Amino acid sequence: MSHETALEQDAREKLTAGQRVTAVILETDVDDDGKALTKIENIKTFVRPGEYELEWGDTVWIKIVDVGRSHAEALVLSRAT
Repeated sequence: MSHETALEQDAREKLTAGQRVTAVILETDVDDDGKALTKIENIKTFVRPGEYELEWGDTVWIKIVDVGRSHAEALVLSRAT
C-alpha cells in the first residue's frame, strides 16, 4: 500500500470502539508506555499490554478502546489459545 493510500484510509470506517478481535503482535515497546503494535484491517493499532508481557509473534485477544483517523488503540484481554 502506498503512503498516499494509507493517508486516505480512515480507520473509523473499518474499526469501532468495543470491537474484540484476535491479533498478532508485530512490534513491542513502540513507545514509552510499553505499547505494542499490530495491524487490524490494515490499520495500525497500538496495544496496551495490561498485565501481559508481550513478545513479537504473540497472538492475543484484544478490545479496541479508541479509533482515530489514522490508527486505533486497544487493550489486551488475554492470550489467544
